[in-house]
Amino acid sequence: MEIRTQSALLAGIIGLALGISMLLRQQRARVVTLFGVFALSVGAFHFARFLEGLFPIVDDAPGIPARVMLGLTIVLGALVPSTALSFFLEFLNFSPRAARYGRRTSLFSLLLGLTVGATPLADQLWARVAVSAWVLLALSFSVSLLLSRMQASEARIDRLRLMYLGIGAAGSIVFSGLDFLARFDIPFPTLGPIISTLYLFFLSQTLLRLRLMDLHELLGKIASQTVLAGILAVVFIVLTVWVQKDNTSLYLFNTTVAAFVMLILLEPLSRWVEERVVALFFRQRFAFLESVRQ
Repeated sequence: MEIRTQSALLAGIIGLALGISMLLRQQRARVVTLFGVFALSVGAFHFARFLEGLFPIVDDAPGIPARVMLGLTIVLGALVPSTALSFFLEFLNFSPRAARYGRRTSLFSLLLGLTVGATPLADQLWARVAVSAWVLLALSFSVSLLLSRMQASEARIDRLRLMYLGIGAAGSIVFSGLDFLARFDIPFPTLGPIISTLYLFFLSQTLLRLRLMDLHELLGKIASQTVLAGILAVVFIVLTVWVQKDNTSLYLFNTTVAAFVMLILLEPLSRWVEERVVALFFRQRFAFLESVRQ
């Protein structure tokens, strides 16, 4: 399995997990629901790209599985700008008139994806390029919404944080667009899934904290979550690596035990790791929090 397929699988799993976690929240705001749908669409698209990598088209004669995966990728890719526009229009609190234009654009994007992905047009290179160009153009419109709200904001800190959101969105679009170069045998590092996943995580933390995060908070949160994931992975490996692969019952038992151990350790470890990361990388912030706690 090549790195492009692995990164698509990783982005798909994380995107789906973020979306489901948002939709499972009780008494959630409309913007949280729209973000959950947006994250699900991004995760589903990357997961479809993973499946497409497992069933590649050989000698320009796609079999049924390869053709289905290709069509599914096109349809889900066209769905991403629809859910993105719906989320950003709600998140940035635009007028109902702007929301109507956004819904029309979303409908056109979905119809375009179905027209190409569910018909023989999917086998035509020009049709796939046209859908890809439209998706990138529609996503760029979301960036323009962020820039428009940034210019209209009077508070300097809000403008700065909206600029972070705009840069992150633009970076996700650019690197996702560059990933399409691989379809034309042009070598380029596969960074689109990783950048888009980090951006989704940034947006989710922004919504959960009910405010825009600054750059230090974002880096600290990513670092703490990475360390926490590493610790939990070590716990899982220690409890399961020694079990023989042909001993299914013992492996399932140890996997269940490992899951219980991780659930027990998750909350205290999360607090401890985040505190240590803040103390290590952001000493002034840690000192301030300590003084407030005292």
